[in-house]
Parts: sequence; structure tokens; C-alpha cells
Amino acid sequence: MKFKLRIVFFAVLIFINSSKAISMTYGESKKTHPREVDTYITGVIDGLEFSQKLLESSQMAFYCKPKNLQLTMGNAKNFIENTARDMRIAGYIPENYDLSFLIFDGLKNTFTCENNTNN
Repeated sequence: MKFKLRIVFFAVLIFINSSKAISMTYGESKKTHPREVDTYITGVIDGLEFSQKLLESSQMAFYCKPKNLQLTMGNAKNFIENTARDMRIAGYIPENYDLSFLIFDGLKNTFTCENNTNN
């Protein structure tokens, strides 16, 4: 499991533009220029897609989205907002969590691998 987590976070870090923030919390994203937020989210999407492909090949996937579904900026932002809403309902403060966590958590909860017939 630790190896699996290392692969995911290493891949996410590789794809984040090094001249931009290495991490960005939900709270910081609300105070940052939208173009910088989009650049960061694009890096997260690339990292998650890359690491997911590595994990699928070893049958260790964290989530199982349909192969024909592209992870876009629009649905990544939906995952962010929906996860933030769910966290507030559960008593957490999403402003303290990294956007990459919110996207990943949204993917994991939406596209579970149990009894998956989407692939």
C-alpha cells in the first residue's frame, strides 16, 4: 500500500509545473488567479492519469473510471467542489486540504473498483 501511494504522489509531483506551486489548498485556490489554479489542476490531472495507468497495469488501481471518460478541467472542478461540500457536511474544513486530494477523493468515491463493469 505504501508503494502504491508513493507512485501516485511521485507521478503527481512530476507533472506539476515546477515554476508554480507544488501544492495548493482549497482555501488558497479561492485567493489565487484562476489561470494559476487551472495550471495547477492540469498538472494534478496529468499526474493522476499517469499514475492510474501504472497502477492499472499492475491491477492495483485506486479508482476505476470508464476508459472512455476523459478527466477534464470541468469535471475535476466538479470533484473539488463536491468533495469540499461533502467534507463540510462531515464536519471537516476543506480549505485546509490540497486540491489534488479533493480531486483524488472525488475520483475514488465516484468510480469505485468494487463490482466495476465500466472498464
